[in-house]
Amino acid sequence: TYDSSLDNNESSNLNTNLNLIFNIAPGLTFTSQSAYIKDMANRAYNRPSALMSGAGNYSSAYSYENSQVRISNFLTYVKQFGKHSLNVLLGQEAEKNRMQNVSAWGSQGVSDQIQVVTGFLQNNIGANSDLQKWSQLSYLGRFSYDFDSKYLFSGAVRADGSSRFGENNKWGYFPSASVGWILTEEDFLKNNPTFTLLKIRGSYGLTGSLPSSNYLQYNLYNVNNGGYQGNSGATSYNGQVAITPNFRNGVAQKNLSWERNRQWNLGVDMELYRGRFTAMVDVFNKENYDGLFDVMLPVTSGYDYAKTNSVGIRNSGVDIQLSADVLPRSSALTWRSNLNISYVKNRIMNLPNGGRDMVMDGDRFDKSHILSVGSPINAFYLYKTLGVFATLDDIPVNPYTGERYRNSNGTFNPGDFYFEDVDGDYFVDVFNSGINPDKRAIGDPNFKWTGGWNNVFNYKDFSLTLFFTYGFGRDVLNLFESDQFNNSTSGDAVSNFTYYSIRDLDKLNIWRQPGDKAEYAKYDIGTYRYYYTSAQTFFLENGSYMRFKNLIFSYNLPERISKKWSISKVRFFGIVDNVARWQKSKKLPDAEAVNPYGEYNGGGYPIPRKYTLGFELTF
Repeated sequence: TYDSSLDNNESSNLNTNLNLIFNIAPGLTFTSQSAYIKDMANRAYNRPSALMSGAGNYSSAYSYENSQVRISNFLTYVKQFGKHSLNVLLGQEAEKNRMQNVSAWGSQGVSDQIQVVTGFLQNNIGANSDLQKWSQLSYLGRFSYDFDSKYLFSGAVRADGSSRFGENNKWGYFPSASVGWILTEEDFLKNNPTFTLLKIRGSYGLTGSLPSSNYLQYNLYNVNNGGYQGNSGATSYNGQVAITPNFRNGVAQKNLSWERNRQWNLGVDMELYRGRFTAMVDVFNKENYDGLFDVMLPVTSGYDYAKTNSVGIRNSGVDIQLSADVLPRSSALTWRSNLNISYVKNRIMNLPNGGRDMVMDGDRFDKSHILSVGSPINAFYLYKTLGVFATLDDIPVNPYTGERYRNSNGTFNPGDFYFEDVDGDYFVDVFNSGINPDKRAIGDPNFKWTGGWNNVFNYKDFSLTLFFTYGFGRDVLNLFESDQFNNSTSGDAVSNFTYYSIRDLDKLNIWRQPGDKAEYAKYDIGTYRYYYTSAQTFFLENGSYMRFKNLIFSYNLPERISKKWSISKVRFFGIVDNVARWQKSKKLPDAEAVNPYGEYNGGGYPIPRKYTLGFELTF
């Protein structure tokens, strides 16, 4: 059996470069750079029949090839006259890419010795292939100027044309500019004992992004749509393979254009006491507009969705970097501390279909996320939980009908969660999968504050490094706790009990009888699922945390000792990863271990604590 197994992988890479430089005149240079890159991979695989439960052997073959040609030409002029410095660049870039792969497989072979796909019966053979090409052409210019090394200016513009866009919008134009003023070069600060460097700077610019697909601009078709192993074409007409429209996302997009990013920055760089203290403060505003987004199409169109330039997102905030030699430089013990602080405010500016709200699934069918203009991206879309009804008298009554506060399953009862009646109709539609009049955009799954703090202590041949990371101002939806309750009230309660690790109910403040002032709603097999739906603020947690990420302790053996053994350096070290964690939430196992939607679902493994001991020898 082992001798009949086969798994041969071969890969190769070809990388060639040609650079030419012509010095045309003093300060004037022409540079031409060309590159050809080719990656190739092949795999031959065979699994013998003994490993296929006696159903015959299985073989496959795969071939991949990707090639890229790049050509760049630059004309550069550099000139210094007096206190003036000038740098001008004109350039052109071209790039062409080609990717092709072919795979084939065969099953239920008659002999383990037949390890090529062509040796299998035709009805047991399947194959597919792919061929894609794309190219880009760019023109660019850049102008840089400074006066007396203290007044700085630069400007640039580039035009990029890509084959990935429709014929009406292949080209994107992206200008940028920046200015700077080095105050420490001015007479009033020069040779100042406090400021070694003080610089004010600002910039503004546009950039563009490409879509991942190469053929959005074309009507797409499917060949052999729905094919499966052994057939000659699942879609056929009159015995011939049929070509059918791609009804999922095959709409031609001739007007699709570049996704653009507009950004400005204002910053200050400071260095004090010859570098003992440094600081960088950067205020920024970045707007992504004409963002690519899949818009659902009407059923009457025959297609599922189309890619559009219809989303705008703004990220604004401030980045701060601080560093210091905390102890005097004359001290035998040194302490270098670096602190990074980043504050970001995230907001949606534009949405398709006239800016209408869009409800998203997230990781559950409860529709617990929303895209709404003015809200953070992927904001939570939840019922606001006001508490638990203790008695019948606590349940509001509609003054016009005399009916108690209702939901899709009937009236609310003592022990139920009290969901806020946002629209005031005394009715909560808990199974509304679209825009729900009783839900709100509540909570932000995006951090407002993030950063790190690194400290390095040195004393003679000993070194200690302490590194911390943190994130503040994020909300986390605790799906796992919701699952612990709502899945154990169904007919599969016994099996779910083991899977979801039901908590010790005796330790929870659960409603059990009328009059109980409870934190949790009632809990029994007959409970409707929505009582513990995850789409409510009851399961919204504060996701702020700080982690002692790692500790490194090391000792360098003195050179006078190591050189006796003909070794230039000997270093012993110990590392502890994930030393400790502090977090606001008492219910989340780890406030950092959540998915991109800001949800904790209980999946995956917790971040472990790891210990490492080692040594390094340098000869």
